[in-house]
Amino acid sequence: MHIVMLRLINRDTLTLFNNEGSKMAETITFTLVKSSIGSTEKIRATLTGLGLTKLNKTMTRKDTPELRGMLSKVGHLVRIKEV
Repeated sequence: MHIVMLRLINRDTLTLFNNEGSKMAETITFTLVKSSIGSTEKIRATLTGLGLTKLNKTMTRKDTPELRGMLSKVGHLVRIKEV
C-alpha cells in the first residue's frame, strides 16, 4: 500500500512524495491481471474508470493521488509499475 504525503518545498510549491520520502514517479503503468467476475459493482466501476475493461489490458497515466486511491481499491486485481 502506498501512502502519499504532501511536503511543502517552498511557500508556493507542493510536491508529492511516497511513504519512503522519495519523489513519486511521473507516470504509472498498470495492467488488469485478474478478472472482475465475482467482484462488487464498486470494484467494477473503478476498473472501468481506470480504463481496464479487458484482461491483460495495460494503461499508462499521470501519477496523481486520485489515481493511487483508485489503484489501492483494486490492487488485488492489477499489477502496478511505476515509470
